[in-house]
Formats: sequence, C-alpha cells, structure tokens
Amino acid sequence: MIGNVLVHLRIIVSYTAEAEQWLAQSMESKINLKPLHQQYSAFYSHSQSARDDKLHWIELFATILLIGIFIALERLRRARAMLQVWNQNLQSQIERRTRELQTAREEADRVVEYAADPLLVLDLNRRIVRFNHAAAELIGGDPSSLLHRPIQELFHTSNSEGGDHEERWLQTDAGNQVPVLLSTSLLMGEGDNQLGEVWSLRDISQVKQLYADMHTYQQAIDRLLLLTVADTQGIITYANSNFLERTGYREEEVIGQNHSLLNSGYHTNEFWSEFWKAITSGEVWHGEICNQDKQGHKIWSDSSVSPMFNVNGEKSGYLAIRVDITEQVELRNERERQAYEGGIEEISSSILHNIGNTITGAEHQAIDIKQRMDALSRVVNYLQRLSQQQPLPDGESPRLQQLSETLGDFISHSGHTLQQQASTFSHIEGIIAAQRQVVQGGNWMSRFDLSEAVHEVEQLMQSILEKYQTALTVHLDQAPVAVTLPKSPFQQMLANLIKNSCESIGEQVLLGKIAQGQVTITITQSKSQNKFTVMVEDNGVGIPKQKQQEIFSRGVTSKESGTGQGLHSLALFIQRLSGEIKVESEGTGQGACFSITLPVDGESNE
Repeated sequence: MIGNVLVHLRIIVSYTAEAEQWLAQSMESKINLKPLHQQYSAFYSHSQSARDDKLHWIELFATILLIGIFIALERLRRARAMLQVWNQNLQSQIERRTRELQTAREEADRVVEYAADPLLVLDLNRRIVRFNHAAAELIGGDPSSLLHRPIQELFHTSNSEGGDHEERWLQTDAGNQVPVLLSTSLLMGEGDNQLGEVWSLRDISQVKQLYADMHTYQQAIDRLLLLTVADTQGIITYANSNFLERTGYREEEVIGQNHSLLNSGYHTNEFWSEFWKAITSGEVWHGEICNQDKQGHKIWSDSSVSPMFNVNGEKSGYLAIRVDITEQVELRNERERQAYEGGIEEISSSILHNIGNTITGAEHQAIDIKQRMDALSRVVNYLQRLSQQQPLPDGESPRLQQLSETLGDFISHSGHTLQQQASTFSHIEGIIAAQRQVVQGGNWMSRFDLSEAVHEVEQLMQSILEKYQTALTVHLDQAPVAVTLPKSPFQQMLANLIKNSCESIGEQVLLGKIAQGQVTITITQSKSQNKFTVMVEDNGVGIPKQKQQEIFSRGVTSKESGTGQGLHSLALFIQRLSGEIKVESEGTGQGACFSITLPVDGESNE
C-alpha cells in the first residue's frame, strides 16, 4: 500500500508545478480556487516535512486534491470554451460595428461632399483636415493645398467657441474677399472629447448685393412715393421717410394712429364707404385722395391701396402707395378756373358793354333832366319877378310866391339827387372801363389820391352801413398820399370788404350777439415806402380756423348768405398786382381782420 502511495505521491509531485501554474491561471481567470490552493500548499509543506509519519493520509488528501484539480481543470476548460465563444461574438460585433462605422463615415463623407454650403473640418490646431467640393470651389486654387492649412490664412480672425453665427470676409486664393455667413460647431468624440470643429460657410455676396440694390430702390421709392402700411383696422404700422417729410409728422406721431389723422374733410362719407368696401373685399382701390398735412394744408395724391396677405392666405393689413399730385391738381384747377373765368370774361365783356350802353343812356337822360330842371329854374325866377313887378289879383301873389318856393325846393333837391346820380354813374363807368380793360388784358393803372378814393368809397357805402347799423372808422394818418393802382378795382376791393363786414355784422345782430357793428379801416405805409397795407377789421361772425386757409378759394364762405365769389375775385385782383392778402380770426363770433399788402407803384411790379 505504501508503495502505491509513493507512486501516487511521485505522480502528484511531478504534476504539482503544473497544477500550481494552472491554479494561478485559474485565479487570474477569477476562478475561486484560492482556498483549495492554500490547503494544498499547506498539505504539501506538511507532507514534505512529515512524509514518513503521515503517508497514510497522503493518499487520501492527494485523492481529494486530484479531484479538486480535475474539477478546476474542467472548469478552466469550460471557461476557455466560453471565452472562445465570447471572443467569437466580440469579433463578430466588432466587425459589424466596423462595417456600420464605415457605412456611417461614407454617408457622412457623401453629406459633406455634396452639401450645398462649403464645409471645413478643423483639427484641434485649427488646421483644415477635410473640406467638400463647394468649399474648394469657393476658396479656389489647388484643392490639395487646403489640407492642413491654418484657418487663419483664410480668416484673419476666428471663433474660439462653437455655435457662433456671424458675417465674415473670406480671403480666396485669387485675392478676392467674399462675404460669408459663418456657422461653427464643435466636433465631439466619445467621452465628450473634442476632436475639432466644423465650419459651415454660406456665400452671401448675392444677398448683400440684393440688399444694396433694395436700399437703392428704397431710396428711389422714398423720393417718389408716399408709402404706409396699416393693419386690418387701418392702424398705421409703417410710414416711409418721404411720407413723414411730406406730411410734417414724426414717426412716433404716426405709428399706431389711424389714417383718419390725414382726413381733410374733402371727401364725403359715401366716398369712404365705397373705398373700404373695395379693399375689405380684397380688391385694389385706385383713385385720387385729398389728405392734409400736420399744418392743415391739402395734399392731393394718386393713391393705390391693396390688401396684404400672410403665408396662410389670411389678410394681414393694407399697403397704401401714393404719388403726390398736389401741383398737378392745382394746375388743373387753375386751368379749369381760367377756362371758367375765360367764359365768364367773355360773357362779362358783353354784359359790361350792355351795362355801359344803359348807363350812358341813363347819364344822357340825367343830363336832359338837368337841362329841363335848369329851364324850370328859369321859370321859377320869372314867376318870382312877376310876383314882384306886375299887379296881380287879390290872393294870387301869395299863391304864386308859394308855388315859386315849392318849385325852388323841388329843383334844389332834384339837382342834388341828380348830382349824386351823376357821380354814381361816373364811378360805375370807371368800374366798367376798368373791367373792360381787365377782360381785354389792357393796362388800367392810374395815379390817384388815396385819401380821396377811400372817402368816395365811404360815401358810396353809406346806405349799406346804415342798413346794417354799422359805424365805419378810417385811419389814414400813416397812409401814402398817392398811389399808382387801378383806382376803380381798388375802390371795388374796399367796397367788397366793407360789404362783407356789414353782412357778417348783420348776422351777429340777428343772433343778438351785438347791438352795434363796427368796421375799422387802417392804411399804413411800409418803412421802405414801396408798399402799403390796408387792414379792414370788424366785429362780425368771424371765420372758423379750418376755413381760414381756403377762405379765398372760389365758392368758400363763412356767412350764411355768402356765395364765396367776392373774396375769390378780390384775391385774384391782389395776386395780379403781386400783392398779398391774409385773414386772422379767433373763430366763430370773434370777428375778422383782413390784411392786404399792395405796391405803392403798381406799374413798377408789372
């Protein structure tokens, strides 16, 4: 038995080193054999020192140890088999992942290569490691020269962070500078490790040129057109510079306001109703509109108003395009006025001719009556002498004396009346002659005494002043002595102003606002002595503020009974003399003051 044990022991000893090596490898493979190894080591040490004493135990422990070794070896075999399977699976996964990465890289390369925008891939040293065809075309030169090229050679400044968007100037190999929109992003690897940067370049040369062209077009449009944009409620959201300059408003005064801010009151409610009906139904409205600026002056415009729509086809507002045609409208109105006045002048010439003939006939009749009155006066003188020289029947002398006195009073009164009529006829003839010269385009200037001419007008207007219970005060202390002007039209101008004041005062009297009218005429000469000013002030109904700018237009009046023709004709007369006329009034019921400036010598201004 001992011999068998020794044989087994030799076998155990001979394989102990190999078993121990396998055990160590098993421990490295994390197979839990450490306790068994410790037991075996202890047993082996003990068996070496006490081989002879405990040989009977060796076979037992050796058997147990061999069983453990065999178990460990089996487990190691199985582990190696499993590891081999794992290695095969891992190799398969690595190959699959490699193929996927290769496919992804090829796809990424295709994306980069065929991207519309130029792309540059930079390493951590900001050198170009990859670029696409678009980048090579944009930069120019030899494409191979771009590899490993510092980005600073293309951009004099560069970004330090990703995600930046800004405009830059790219220096091409041809020496040109191209504006680009630069977008940068970090190129990150596994574990959030930065591998480099990706720069996307977009050539914005055409965009910048388009903006420059648009700016040029905008300037041209601003010089020609008045543009506004409004929302669906008519609230202004945009106004161009030409609109602001023409209307006199600041931008903050217009934005947020309704277009009614410009309403001049010229158009009727029906006009605006048709206007809104057209544009709210989606149609483009076109026509002439009379607006007003900040100062209340009229602005005529050839306007086109069209609805605006958003991307969903919904109405978002209105675009108003206006062309200022104020001068054209004024010229058109002037031509119409001239045509109208030309017709009136032609009619007036015929009327004046007929009136002149009638006045001439009336004047001759007055002269004939005067002659008959002179003859009657001689009869009265004869009757007076007869009553004194010839003996008459009783009672006839007083009756003859009374008849003589009655006839004398009649002759005296009629003579005074005829004298006034003759003066009136003479004044009317002067007016007719002047009007004929106006119609025929002749020169009707004359030098006359200003004070005398004013007092003649005062006498002519006396009956009208009395009718309207109005007192007339004239101040001529600083007036020129004589002037060279059309006398009759000048007197007619004064008469028209006095008549207008009287009618205005009459309305105030009827309303019970005043009991007595007052008209004051003040004439003063300028310091340069080449002009003089006539001021006619009254306490009548006055002129509303909104009508003062247009009171001299044809058909405009502030009186209930007015026609608007008198002041218009008066303004035209003053304009022909290169004079000026203006009116001041605090409003309704506050009276008015007309101020006329005329040359002292009208011939020097022709």
